[in-house]
Amino acid sequence: MSKKTALVALVIASGLALTGCSDDAEAPGDGAGPSPTTTATSSGSPSSGAPSSPTSSPAPGTPEEPASPSSEPEPTEAAPVNNPPAPVEPLSAFTGTAAGAQFAGALTGIEIMGGAGSGPTVHRISTNLYDPGVAVALCESYRAAMGTGRQQVDVVDALGQYLATNSADPAACATAPGANPGPGAIPAQDFDYDEAYAAWQSGMPYYDAFCLNYTPVTAAGASQCDGIEAGTVDAVTGEYIGG
Repeated sequence: MSKKTALVALVIASGLALTGCSDDAEAPGDGAGPSPTTTATSSGSPSSGAPSSPTSSPAPGTPEEPASPSSEPEPTEAAPVNNPPAPVEPLSAFTGTAAGAQFAGALTGIEIMGGAGSGPTVHRISTNLYDPGVAVALCESYRAAMGTGRQQVDVVDALGQYLATNSADPAACATAPGANPGPGAIPAQDFDYDEAYAAWQSGMPYYDAFCLNYTPVTAAGASQCDGIEAGTVDAVTGEYIGG
């Protein structure tokens, strides 16, 4: 090989070497700044190519798990409760009627017993009455006002003795068997005051002693007898009970 040929080959080789160095020197400058793609990748944008977490969904036909209940139930507005009216006490119910109002002063209580599988219903009316005739009228007024039908109604005096009842005939009240006789049923024995007083102290009811067997001679004495018949005076003791 001639010297000229060798020199040309050396020059070409040197030129190639310089060109390679120049390319290597520019490479750092070209990649000094982050490329948009790299920035997007570091920020986690969808362009990074990284797969996003898939949202789990139940497979077809698989029931979803119910949400766990809250530890404390949410307060809800209570619905209004329609409470039934309280039952009316029998005595107040009867005296609240026009028929019962006229006997209000003679009544001390009304008790309703039995019924609902406990036997026949019985209405027991406690009074301060002495006259069975007035008790029968009270019995009928109660049946009509309270609509008791064929239920038994008994009227008793202050001692619990029966004055009137419809036990024998459910359709009508009558004087109870063994009831104290009404005014005028026993012939007057014409007591004087001392005899009437002595009989009363011995246990005879006031009404018997001072109204049936004795004729009151004062307005106060006559008023006592009228009060007993009206139910405002106790028939046994002669004491005013109101009404």
